[in-house]
Amino acid sequence: MIGKVIFKTYNPDPLSLLPPSNLDLSELMKSPDLKGDLITAAEVHFLLSEAAARGYSVGGTAEAYYNSAIGVSMDEWGVSATDTAAYLALTEVAYATAAGDWKQKIGSQKWVAMFNNGYEGWTAWRLLDLGLNGPVVDGVTLDIPTRFLYPTSEATLKVTGDMIIFSNFTNETYNYNLKVKDSLYYRFIATSGTLKDSLEIIIPIISQTFKNAHKANLSSDLTENKLNLSTQTVYADANDDKGEIKFKSPTGFEIEGSTSIDFVKVGDLSAESIYYNTIDKLFAEKDLLIAKKLYDSGTKTKEVSNTSKGELYIYKITRIKTEEGEPDENVTNYGMMKIGDITTINNGSDLTKVAIEYGEAEVK
Repeated sequence: MIGKVIFKTYNPDPLSLLPPSNLDLSELMKSPDLKGDLITAAEVHFLLSEAAARGYSVGGTAEAYYNSAIGVSMDEWGVSATDTAAYLALTEVAYATAAGDWKQKIGSQKWVAMFNNGYEGWTAWRLLDLGLNGPVVDGVTLDIPTRFLYPTSEATLKVTGDMIIFSNFTNETYNYNLKVKDSLYYRFIATSGTLKDSLEIIIPIISQTFKNAHKANLSSDLTENKLNLSTQTVYADANDDKGEIKFKSPTGFEIEGSTSIDFVKVGDLSAESIYYNTIDKLFAEKDLLIAKKLYDSGTKTKEVSNTSKGELYIYKITRIKTEEGEPDENVTNYGMMKIGDITTINNGSDLTKVAIEYGEAEVK
C-alpha cells in the first residue's frame, strides 16, 4: 500500500455511540485502529488503467491494471482469491464484456472500490462521466454536474440595465467545448471608478426537451386509424381534416393528407454521449437538440410500412398557428416516436394495433 496513515481515536470504540441499527458493518470497519488511506494500491492501479486507456505507456494494458486494481481492493478487505476470480469472471465485471466504454468500466469498479471513501468515489463518478442517477425528490431526478469549466480568458458580455445577456451556448459560442450536464463556472466583476465587486455563479448546461410523453395506438380499424399528434386525438378514416398521421399496413404509419411532417429512423447510438447512447436513454432524456441533429443527418421519409417494438423515429412537423387578430404563423416542432407493442387479433378479419409513445416541442 502507498501512503498508509494510522489515526488514533479518542474513544476506543466510537461506534458504540451509534444506535444498533447502524452497526451492520464488518469487524474491520469497526476496529478502533482502522488505518486511514491517503491513497490505496487499488486507486493507483485504477489510475494506471485509466492512463493506459487514454493511450499512455504505463507498462501494462488497461485491462491488466483494471483486473489488478480489483484484485488488490478485494485483498485489502480480506476477500479470498477464489471469490475474487469468480467476481472478475462475471459478465458485467469482466473488462471484455462489461457494459459501456472504458470510462464506464473503470469508473464503475473504481466507484465500488472507493465505498469507504465517499469523496474519492464522488470524484471518480464526475471525472469519468458515469451517468449514474442523482437523488430523486418528488419524482424528479436531480442531475449532479460532472465537471466545472473555467474560462481561459475574460469574456465581454452585453449588459442592458441590470441584465447580463448570454448567447445560446454551443461549442463555438465561447469556445469552451461545453457538453450537456456540464456546469460552467463564472465570476462576474463589476467596476465603478476605484470600486470593484464580484459575483460567482454556476450555470448548468441543459438541453431543450419536450415535457411529456403521450401514449396512443395506431390501428388498422378504419374507425380509429388516424391520430392528431398535437391534440392526442384519434379519428376515423372518414374524417379528412383532423388527423396528422395514420396506420399503414402491415405494421407502420404514414402522413395523413397534406400534413407537413417527415420521419427519420434512429440507428446506432453507441458513439453518442453516455447519457443517450441507446434508444431507451435518448427517449428518457427527451433531448430535442440531439433529436434535431439525428433528423438533420438522417434519411427522411413520409411513410414506414414495417415497424418493430423498440424502434425510435424522429419527426419534424410544421403547423400553421392561427390566432384572432394576428397573422398566421408557421410553427415547427421536433419530436420522438417510440414503437411499443404490436398486436394482431383475428376476429373474422385481422385487426392490428401499433402502440406508440411520443412527445414533441419547438426547438428555440
